[in-house]
Amino acid sequence: MSLLMRDNMTNTHFSATRLRVIFIVTVLALVFQFVYIYGENLISERNKEQDSQALLVTKSQVVIDQISELTTALSMCNGDKFSCNTAQLSLFTGKLVQAIHGFHAEVSKEKQLVMSTGILDFDLIELYINKYDEIQDVGELNRQLDTVLLSSSVALNNIISNYQQKSTADSSAELYLGMLFSLGLLMLFSYYHYNSRRSLAAAVKAKLETESTFKSISNDIKNIDYSEIEQRIRNINTSQIEKNIYAKLLFNFEELEIQKSKTDLLQRLYNLLGYEVRGITNTIQGCVKLLVKDSDEDGALLAKEVITATNTLENLADNFNSLSAIEAGNNETLIDSYGLLGELFVLIDSKSKQSSQSIECYVENTLPTKFHGNQSRLFWLLLMQFSNTLSSSKYTKNVLMVNCSSAKRVDKLRIDFELYQYDDSFDSMQSLQALDWRGNKRNDIAHQELSQNLFSGVGDYQANQSSLENVNRLTVSFDINAAEYQKHNDLLATKKIIVCGESAMQIDVIAKTLEAQGADIIIAPTASSILKSMHLLNENDAVFLTDSISGINLNSFCKTLKSRLAKKRIKLFISMTGSAVLDGIYNHVDHVFYQPFIPTEFISNIVATFNQNNEVNTEQSSKFLIVEDDKIQQFILKKILNNLGFECETVDDGQKALDNVGVHQYDMIFMDCIMPGMGGMEATQLIRRYESTQGQANCTIIGATGLTSKAEHKQCIDAGMDYVISKPYKTDEIYSVIKKYTAIRKVG
Repeated sequence: MSLLMRDNMTNTHFSATRLRVIFIVTVLALVFQFVYIYGENLISERNKEQDSQALLVTKSQVVIDQISELTTALSMCNGDKFSCNTAQLSLFTGKLVQAIHGFHAEVSKEKQLVMSTGILDFDLIELYINKYDEIQDVGELNRQLDTVLLSSSVALNNIISNYQQKSTADSSAELYLGMLFSLGLLMLFSYYHYNSRRSLAAAVKAKLETESTFKSISNDIKNIDYSEIEQRIRNINTSQIEKNIYAKLLFNFEELEIQKSKTDLLQRLYNLLGYEVRGITNTIQGCVKLLVKDSDEDGALLAKEVITATNTLENLADNFNSLSAIEAGNNETLIDSYGLLGELFVLIDSKSKQSSQSIECYVENTLPTKFHGNQSRLFWLLLMQFSNTLSSSKYTKNVLMVNCSSAKRVDKLRIDFELYQYDDSFDSMQSLQALDWRGNKRNDIAHQELSQNLFSGVGDYQANQSSLENVNRLTVSFDINAAEYQKHNDLLATKKIIVCGESAMQIDVIAKTLEAQGADIIIAPTASSILKSMHLLNENDAVFLTDSISGINLNSFCKTLKSRLAKKRIKLFISMTGSAVLDGIYNHVDHVFYQPFIPTEFISNIVATFNQNNEVNTEQSSKFLIVEDDKIQQFILKKILNNLGFECETVDDGQKALDNVGVHQYDMIFMDCIMPGMGGMEATQLIRRYESTQGQANCTIIGATGLTSKAEHKQCIDAGMDYVISKPYKTDEIYSVIKKYTAIRKVG
């Protein structure tokens, strides 16, 4: 607070100083302008006066010169008027008269100078010349001109002397006037400077006092509590400014405590609900997966419905926690495009299965990896749009296409979701996109009010639904500000992949996804056609199966096919549409994918499998330890590992795990992160410390948690775990982790 007041005081002082500078500059400019104009006028008048006086002196001198010439001519005459050249004398007298007239003209302009020196006798000369013209007496004229010449020369010298004195006096007066003006200006600014210093000193004093007050308050705020604030307000020594500040601080303190209490309570409630829901779904899924193998066909179908429902409930709990966490923090972050699509695809797949429908999902690789917005809010709005459409559909088949194109604004991109619901007459995405929708009625189902309240960072949200005779289409579009783009394409260039399955739309989605990364695709509609096309494959190519191949036992077929492909080191992949898969199938394929899949994860897993040549060591000598306090989850994980061919031991808390590590050396430990007593993170830190002191190689520790946030996973990694998996335990995920870290240990 003191920093804020100091900034305000500094800004105020700076503004006042700036105003004073502007005022001084303005006054100086006006004074300079006035002095300049006044000086110019004064100099102009003085120059005019000096020019006039100089011209008068010149005219006087001309008259004197003409008199001298005439007297010289008259002195040449011997007194006889007939001995002189009359014409020449007339010429001299005419010039003299003209010079006298010019002198009189200047006299009228400079009367002051003439009056100060006396009038010259030039008027008499004109009379003498007129008299000469009458009597032609050269001698008389000569005597008269000599007299006039003498007196006029004296008067002319006086004029010149007065002219010089007046010029000197004018210069001195101007100098004194300038000095007087400068002195007055200096006194004016001295007075202004004195007042400014006084005002500045008063402002600095007030600033220091205020700064001291707020500095004291600032120091108090660091350690002050609610009761101390009330005491300061009641203290009579507290200034009014301090009381006002403390009163406002007290109000804000009370509001903050209320909001903090509400937020903490709601956050704890959200976390508790999410954790409890995940715990319930983990138990249900694990139990059903184990029991379904011993049930009849009806029991298996019911179990599949239970698993689908718990998957939906689990993902809703995850997104509920994510939404609550975002509400407590910043409303706008970066949206992970493929993370958003992954959550959305899982839930709409569950929704479609509940309605006895199937869905395929295709994403073009032009989609940016990140863009600005609120991921949870966008997720819930999209889920609501697609869920409502799937629930009301009369069709059993669906395909969702996601693409990105340019928007109306050059600085934005537009993302389009197209959900097609159709019958058996369509076998490819292109056949659906080629339909003519022109003139078809489009129903706006955008929920504009809801989207405006939920959206942040995206704009121009539109949702339209339209129908033809045998197909329905839902289009959802919005503009985004992209933040990050995909950096790699053609990751499968030079690869040949045989794709086999009975669902033409499913095969089309898989083929288009692989082709987008440069793969050469060979379609094999039946199992026998795979064997016929194998000669087209080279080493490190692949065969991609779906679970829709009829007429075969999938587990047996994969085992047979893998043995034939292994000779040429050809990879075998399989895509599953459900989670109820025979555990043994993982021993016969290189990777299992679950549909709908996300292109980035799908391609990265394929590339990783192509680059991985080490196989899982399934020797009985490998030692695994399960650290899990939940007996059901402990049983589920042990059953999965046993089905994969591994023997393992189990304990139910961190201290027992630490004791076992001191006796046995394990290749891999599955560590529950949250347990009563010693938790998984503390146990991991102690195990790493024990290995370091004993000089043992680090065993692989895989964390297992029902928590899903990145921050919680990071805490596990920071504690010393190598990897973290999420509950419920999934066979494919556990198999991939074992395969990866066994290969790492072999290389090491």
